[in-house]
Amino acid sequence: MPEQEERKALKLVSRSARQWKAVHMKDEKPCPISFERDYSGVTTAADYADAWLRLGKAVAVMPDRESVCGTYFISDSGCNRIAVFKPVDEEWGQSGRPLSVEPFEGYAEAFLLGECAYKEAAAYLLDHNNNAGVPQTAIVKCIYPIPTSCGVSSGMGAFQVYQDNVGDADDYGPGIFSQENVQRIATFDLRVLNCDRHAGNLLVQETKDAKVRKLIPIDHGYILPDRVVTPPWPAWMQWPQVREPLCPSVKSYIQSVEFSHDNAMLEEELADKIHSGSLRTLRITTHLLKSGVDIGMSLYEIGLLVYSSGTGKSKSVLEKLADEAYAAGLVREQRIESQLDLAALEHSSSAKGKLQPTTEDFIVR
Repeated sequence: MPEQEERKALKLVSRSARQWKAVHMKDEKPCPISFERDYSGVTTAADYADAWLRLGKAVAVMPDRESVCGTYFISDSGCNRIAVFKPVDEEWGQSGRPLSVEPFEGYAEAFLLGECAYKEAAAYLLDHNNNAGVPQTAIVKCIYPIPTSCGVSSGMGAFQVYQDNVGDADDYGPGIFSQENVQRIATFDLRVLNCDRHAGNLLVQETKDAKVRKLIPIDHGYILPDRVVTPPWPAWMQWPQVREPLCPSVKSYIQSVEFSHDNAMLEEELADKIHSGSLRTLRITTHLLKSGVDIGMSLYEIGLLVYSSGTGKSKSVLEKLADEAYAAGLVREQRIESQLDLAALEHSSSAKGKLQPTTEDFIVR
């Protein structure tokens, strides 16, 4: 390893980000991948943050708002924010965050420990052409200062380019957001079954039009649950923009999305960090979104199948259907295994969370 690399306080780990940097900045040998995303912002921010961290003059500040996972604003010596860093070992349930509470009551089994940072990276990968505006995000290894002491900590985590803003959606009425902007974010949330979308994690930016503001979606550690669940009612389900017919650009985008491409991309980039149950969820929600749009449903109407507005723990239509299909798929698989005399296999692949491809097809249908 080159001497310069050894001295790094922040190192890019995401293969696609390293590939972008190798190709566009020619500072290392490319690592071949079958897709490309724009990582210009995150590579620049990573280099800038690394320089300040190595000088020992970077500042790490925790946000005022309490969060389930550890979150740090990485700033230069002038307190100009560079990026947001979310360490894996400070996620809910991890040793670095022993006092954190369960993120969503009753959902613990749907989210595996230590995967939130990788879900943050997956969110950017799945936001093709930056359709919803998810900020550039990559996995890094970082040595960062601990705000509450004079020490430092080291670990893997999600590194996201900081977004200047004038508040969040809680501070504004929905009338200042464009229909297309809201529909793009709603499309993203439905496709990844986002279980943590509220007005507080929709940042607001000014635009050239003084009457219009732009929404920037952040906080995507709780997307792609390991099984289909009923997420809390998102902020945009109460906004008029999602009841309107789809904007042509949004409809075209939804029609262009292909699960097979996304599945291959996530497996290539994040390997075993995104589990088979999460990929199954993505397949189901992608199918639902595309099918709903094909028959002329609005995003609000599709949302009614996905979310539950009740205060209790009532299941959504989608969760009920997924539970029924999954149970039927398990019975089908067990019957096939019995017929093929595969009982010698200790537990079926389904018991380990991975179903046979034919059973996956059966469940989605």
